[in-house]
Amino acid sequence: MKDKIIYIFIVASFIVGLIGAGLTFTEKLSEQGEYLIQGGFTLAQWWGIYLIFKNGTTKNTFYWQIIRFLLGVLVFGVFFKIMHWPFAGIMLMVSLLGISFTYLVRFVAKNDFSVLSILKFLWVFSTGILSFLSITRIIPKNNNTISFIPLILFCMLFTLFLSQEYKSKKALK
Repeated sequence: MKDKIIYIFIVASFIVGLIGAGLTFTEKLSEQGEYLIQGGFTLAQWWGIYLIFKNGTTKNTFYWQIIRFLLGVLVFGVFFKIMHWPFAGIMLMVSLLGISFTYLVRFVAKNDFSVLSILKFLWVFSTGILSFLSITRIIPKNNNTISFIPLILFCMLFTLFLSQEYKSKKALK
């Protein structure tokens, strides 16, 4: 468990999201609860993305060069969106679809089809596609039913990852 601090951040972010879920049941604090849900679970997933790229095997492949370029386009697209400049939507759509389909091609091309690998692919792909559909307004921006799909996949992925890390650490002793 070399990334113990990041695991703690992810768990803490989940706790913040769960506190927000509890607050949504009260009338006075339901709006703040929704912000905590969104913020907590989003932070947890961003830390998870960091772990995927830090510890994954993707960065040793040609696909990483494509994904890295598309992440740069995504950052510029977000900046353009904040500044209300033209072509922001196009940059965001191209980068999100590009990352999703590059990850799809990489997943199909590799030989490792473990449960962890499948969950990781489903999470990255669903996050990218649902973000694209949300930006293009094909699905409503705050459609909680659909937006929980990547979150559920991430929870399963993170739990499985931690259990495998624990088992491998226990096996070393």
